[in-house]
Amino acid sequence: MNNTTEQTQIQQRDRDITQHLLSNKIIEDKSGLIGKCGQWKTKKEVKFRNYGELNYQVKCGNHSCRTCRRERIENQQMRHFLHNREFRDYGGSILLITLTIPHTKDDFLSFIHDRFTSSLPDMKRGWIWKKLKRETGYEHHYDTFELTKTDKGYHFHDHITWGCLNNKLSLESIKELLFKTWSHYTRKNGFDKLSKKGIDVT
Repeated sequence: MNNTTEQTQIQQRDRDITQHLLSNKIIEDKSGLIGKCGQWKTKKEVKFRNYGELNYQVKCGNHSCRTCRRERIENQQMRHFLHNREFRDYGGSILLITLTIPHTKDDFLSFIHDRFTSSLPDMKRGWIWKKLKRETGYEHHYDTFELTKTDKGYHFHDHITWGCLNNKLSLESIKELLFKTWSHYTRKNGFDKLSKKGIDVT
């Protein structure tokens, strides 16, 4: 299957899902643009006293619209890719950190999400996070949250891309320090004891 055909199918599926969410009142369309997103329209255009018609595709830009959200995410991923490649060409290193939390199939998503997103800023204010920044020659980081659902319940986790220069720590040392601080703050926010499998650094 060529890329153009695959892309067209993805866009059509996104529009179908958005329409389904709208018709079942799962998302709102106060502007009236979400339901029209992706449709082609024609408007009259005046250029040098000549009248013509211009075809354009409606873009709502709403975060509830799957089409616009996908485009925004893809653009952001490309910016991150180019930034990280430039950073590595400059001599930097990229660490990939994954943070997870213990959960059961009976845990509500709101329970997991709220406690996870409270634990993260708490950890980033802590002394171990500051130590990691200092000893790895930290330059930047960004979080990418991911949510999956299986027969074991909701699995909410964070992939952190960490840019550093002149890192003095081994990956195992970084993992140990992260485990110590992440397990402390997740327990503080109501999660069960964290396994060392809940942290990964590559």
